[in-house]
Amino acid sequence: MPVTLDISQPDIIIVGAGIAGLTAAYFLKQQGISARVIEADARVGGRMTSDVVNGHVVDRGAQFLSSEYSLILDMLRRLGLAQQSCTTSQCSAIVRDGTPRSMRIDRPLDSLKLLSLYGMLRLAWHSLHFHGKQKELSLSDYSQWAAFDTESAAAWSGDQIADEVTEYVVEPMLHGFYFQTPEQTSRALAVALTAFGMRRAKTISLKEGLGILPETLARGLDVMLDTSVQSIEEVGGINGHARVHTSCGTFMARHVILAVPAPVAEKLLVHSTDQSMASLLATPYSASINIACVTDAHFRLPENLTAAYGLLIPRKERATVAAVGIENNKNRGNAVAGQLLNLMLSHDAAIRLMSSSDEEIVASAMQSVADYFPSLAAHVTHSRVYRWPVAEPLSPVGRSTQLQAYRQRCEQALPTTILAGDYMSMPYTEGAAESGYWAAAMVARLAVAQAQT
Repeated sequence: MPVTLDISQPDIIIVGAGIAGLTAAYFLKQQGISARVIEADARVGGRMTSDVVNGHVVDRGAQFLSSEYSLILDMLRRLGLAQQSCTTSQCSAIVRDGTPRSMRIDRPLDSLKLLSLYGMLRLAWHSLHFHGKQKELSLSDYSQWAAFDTESAAAWSGDQIADEVTEYVVEPMLHGFYFQTPEQTSRALAVALTAFGMRRAKTISLKEGLGILPETLARGLDVMLDTSVQSIEEVGGINGHARVHTSCGTFMARHVILAVPAPVAEKLLVHSTDQSMASLLATPYSASINIACVTDAHFRLPENLTAAYGLLIPRKERATVAAVGIENNKNRGNAVAGQLLNLMLSHDAAIRLMSSSDEEIVASAMQSVADYFPSLAAHVTHSRVYRWPVAEPLSPVGRSTQLQAYRQRCEQALPTTILAGDYMSMPYTEGAAESGYWAAAMVARLAVAQAQT
């Protein structure tokens, strides 16, 4: 039953109207707990937003969902958005020796297009070895993977399996999706990502773009846009409250759910001495730049990419672009003339080009993919550049373990300020939503306990 509380002013302030903050507010509302979401931007969604460019739906940051995203799929059903879901082409491609090799994740023998027989067998054996250990773990909650958080992905895949697996499976997957390297990433994340394949997960998109989910969530919530939070001041210790200082004045709250990227959250907390929070707030992020390229109706995909929804370019093969989304194969219901390609720059290229003009960024990206899409530059009619200096949280060795410890401490004594966001769980949309759901569940559980005393 919902908890009856004084709603003359919000009990909870949620900072950030990305998918983490909106998920937290949504589930608190289901429990009868008032929450106000404060967002500095003029729109909700953060990196989970969509635009329309010349009739094509462009996902600006987050690109895909998965059939294993149980929390987000449940929210889509609750919000009446299930009909928005559509399964992408299940074919993707990875470059090796200058040539895109098309494959399907549900066909294990397709890996022979990338790997030697030895490499394929080593990868299959290790995947099966880990399958029994991870098959019950949640692909939403990164804290559950702490048992694997003992070495880097490079040490696991290179030293224990084969170097070619590192360079042509693990590295393009980690960098193409999350803009991080095997050397700086924990085995915990790499093993979790291989679990999607072991569970035969299907890649999913939304017909009107991923941004339709946060936009629909926000319609039933108390959201203040164009309001920047300047600082958060905790008063009175563990059973105290917080003052949230904003561009529109100061708000008092019983709890604050801080659902923004770690570098932003770290700047907002005043005089925090919680060391369990400090290590997580220091989580570094990768950068990227996404370029939406719309072509005329005469452009044709190369034959080896006509069925693929995306192309990953390993570091041994790439210059500027790490991944290409082939959006007409991602959203196969699209009837708009021409193709939409989403070019995603590597972290190093994004850092180098972040301050460059749009024209310079597009020119560099076009040159980088010319071998795979030879006629693209001649057929582009519209392009739009999206800069993400804080794109994805890195997952170094120790982050899953830190998350597990943080959550255990919060269960014992809930702090006034609770951390949420993509760095507080898996580094993808489902993980960000899960972190918001977890924070809301902690607040609701405390509210129930207080109402019963």
